[in-house]
Amino acid sequence: MKTFFTVGFFLIMIVLTGCSEPPVPPEVQQALDKEQDLWRAGAAVYAPQSYADFVAALKSSREQFFTEQSRLAWFRDYQDVTTTYRSVLAQGERVLREVEQSKADQTAELLARTSRITERLHALRDLISTVKDSRLKTARLTRVEILLAEAGNFTEGNQMELALSRVTEADVLLDKTVDAIRPILAHYVDSQQISRWKAQVDEVITESRRRKSHAIVVNKLRRQLILYDKGVVAAIYPVGLSFNPIGDKLYAGDRATPEGRYQVVSKLPNSKFYRALLINYPNAEDQRRFAEAKRKKQLPANARIGGLIEIHGGGRDGATLGCIGLNDNQMLELFNRVEVGTPVVIVAAVNNDNLVRTALGRLE
Repeated sequence: MKTFFTVGFFLIMIVLTGCSEPPVPPEVQQALDKEQDLWRAGAAVYAPQSYADFVAALKSSREQFFTEQSRLAWFRDYQDVTTTYRSVLAQGERVLREVEQSKADQTAELLARTSRITERLHALRDLISTVKDSRLKTARLTRVEILLAEAGNFTEGNQMELALSRVTEADVLLDKTVDAIRPILAHYVDSQQISRWKAQVDEVITESRRRKSHAIVVNKLRRQLILYDKGVVAAIYPVGLSFNPIGDKLYAGDRATPEGRYQVVSKLPNSKFYRALLINYPNAEDQRRFAEAKRKKQLPANARIGGLIEIHGGGRDGATLGCIGLNDNQMLELFNRVEVGTPVVIVAAVNNDNLVRTALGRLE
């Protein structure tokens, strides 16, 4: 009798259900697709905790689904499973939005940092190009440019972590470069020294006006030779300087152009550099500084003070070993206008707000 009842019950269930089982909710597959979408979007990188929570919730919902599937087809009810999976899908959408926002934030950070590094890089290259000192090396700057290019490629490939690492490396390398050149460039931003240089220039211009004579001022930073006549600017010539124009000349072979007050002691019409004006380097101040540096052992043991510093022709584009170079036509004009005894003042700069200070400000 019991067996008959059981068989009868199943027959009734088959009739009522039409021999069918409830369909699997579409949300089950949609949740699996969402997991793949999040993985491809890099959720594990851009929203690691939220993505981990989503994966855990998805695992729990799948366990609920499999439990329901283990029942006989006629007893399966996917209503709670559907509710759970819809919650998981909503959670996945939130994670996706978090990933997109994180990407946008990182991209904005990358662009801002890259823009700032690029600005500093250009400022530094402009400064090095203007100053033209052999001690200002550019090898590191080339490496910075390579790192920025790599960062751009990684950004396009959605590899933000690698892109950020390249930008950070470029930033650190640029900071090291700036720290290395700042002491060299300090010569151009020393306010006390600039005040002394300006006083020397003002003094020689006043003498030119009072004596109704010529005077020459060489501004190393601007790479200009300014000829004064009776205290008024008569001509401005672009000049070439030594390999190491930053800083005063101290000894022979340092490839520096001297700074201070001098005078033309000889006119050389047959110089190997077309025409030349020889100045009285080293003067008494130069000799004093050389002797002091020797006493303090700040110079090579065999160092000598040197001499034969000229304003000469031969072109302004080639670096000299300490002289001041002009193009031949301008050298001829200068040679014909000045006389022996003409005062010559060579300074690094005359304004505190000069281009080096401005450039260093851009490098902060």
